[in-house]
Amino acid sequence: MPAYEQTVSSEGFILVPDTVTDLEHFAANHDEYLVSMYVDPNSASSLWFERRNRGLRGSEGWLSLTYQGQELMSGTLWDEVEGVWFELIELISQYSQHAYAEALFPGQPVPLRLTDAGGSTLFTIGAQTIRIDPQFFIPGLLDEAMRYYRWIEKYIGTIGPDTFQKIAELRTKRW
Repeated sequence: MPAYEQTVSSEGFILVPDTVTDLEHFAANHDEYLVSMYVDPNSASSLWFERRNRGLRGSEGWLSLTYQGQELMSGTLWDEVEGVWFELIELISQYSQHAYAEALFPGQPVPLRLTDAGGSTLFTIGAQTIRIDPQFFIPGLLDEAMRYYRWIEKYIGTIGPDTFQKIAELRTKRW
């Protein structure tokens, strides 16, 4: 098992209610608001389609993302999970070209950044910045993105035609 598999993990969750009105209650009680895509894939996919049929985003929810056991996504950062993954992949793509990348959390003024910092790399989500090892963090994050999109392909059936190719191309780069 590659070392990066042990350093990065994720779990996508689908939002049960139409929206969140009390962020503190949401952050403290995820089990009341969210269904895990990986623990309960049938319920999550049913909920995805129900949300879409009501004119809501199917992937609205929360992405738990950890690096070396540390949660990177604040419990209050609920959003469209598919959009979060899209922005993370774009961030890595931009970083691979410029050694610096910046984006915004989908629909929110929350920065996402990857920055070279004199021999190390910093990853920022909102106000939280941590030092990462890109040779483990980035391949691990890309593997988690691939896992997410394989779930989408299996349970939802819609995926952008270039998504898997873009992740595979990024995986070939030396970090």
